Amino acid sequence: MADSYTDYPKSASNNARRALDYRDESGNPRDCGTPVGWARANQLAKREPISEDTVKRMASFNRHRQYRDVPYDEGCGGLMWDAWGGSSGVEWAIRKSREIDRNKKNNTFVTMFQTKNISLEVKDIDTAGRRVQVALSKFGNVDSDGDVITRGAFSKSIQERGPESQSNRKIKMLRYHDFEHEIGVWKSLEESAEFLLAVGELGRSTKGNDAFLDYQDGIITEHSIGFMLMPDKIQVREDGLRELNEVFLMEGSAVTFGANSETPVFNVSGKDAFSADMLVKHLDSLNKKMEGCITALKNGKGTDNRLFTIENQLRVIQKEYNSLIDLEPLKDDTSALGNDKPDDNREQLKSFFTNI
Repeated sequence: MADSYTDYPKSASNNARRALDYRDESGNPRDCGTPVGWARANQLAKREPISEDTVKRMASFNRHRQYRDVPYDEGCGGLMWDAWGGSSGVEWAIRKSREIDRNKKNNTFVTMFQTKNISLEVKDIDTAGRRVQVALSKFGNVDSDGDVITRGAFSKSIQERGPESQSNRKIKMLRYHDFEHEIGVWKSLEESAEFLLAVGELGRSTKGNDAFLDYQDGIITEHSIGFMLMPDKIQVREDGLRELNEVFLMEGSAVTFGANSETPVFNVSGKDAFSADMLVKHLDSLNKKMEGCITALKNGKGTDNRLFTIENQLRVIQKEYNSLIDLEPLKDDTSALGNDKPDDNREQLKSFFTNI
């Protein structure tokens, strides 16, 4: 039997009901909508289960977004936008469609391994004890998947498989989510009001030593968790976002860049403009990473593989810098950068980074 879905927002049902009421009360003088569109409105208003095909159709209705603000008595755009669930309904359908595709790719929703990154400075390094204190996750933060991890989501995992548990399958301390790349052990995992905080002790293996040096040189600045979703612990909010109230935490990883370090943070297609504040913040982050790489190369410590990896990281930084140079800022926003001659500055930066 094909899957059906009823977790669309109540606001989508309210939008559809409002469109139906206007049609019935006004007599639909402009003959707005098709039989399919009004059938969809009835489904949503009655909160009937909708199929995957219907979800896809709702998502594709996003192409009519530019007409959403047309008043009912002036045209059909706003009326039919609401008939299809309005903004909340269409946006839910886009997320649901992606979720359906993602679940198909991974065969099962229950065992799907996920990762989520957090970019925060390392809180403390104890060089004598080879220990680091870091934040692995942030509560209440809306990520790119439209998920919000709530405080308490890790408590069961910590209790059953944390550092102080009796389990022989404890939560791992890894590099790049690679279970063959264990760099140490977590000595403490606890939930504060805002973060999942962790204290890790770096091992004395080659991989552990290289990671310890990367922490000291400021190369490791980001961390990520690897976990599995718990379907019965997911709550879909009115705005369509998913609250993850419990996850099966498997590991916490040190990562040099985000999950896809080869992809620049900003879209260079020209479709997404950026603000000066966004640019300054990202440039500051790249500068810190570059300083760490340069310091590490000067020190020359660690394995040849570590030094080769650092060289590659500098190339990634170069790629991100060049992508930022080619971006067009929002109008009237370049003054915040003190950039009166953007073309000259771009050429200087390109020339500098070509020689990395």
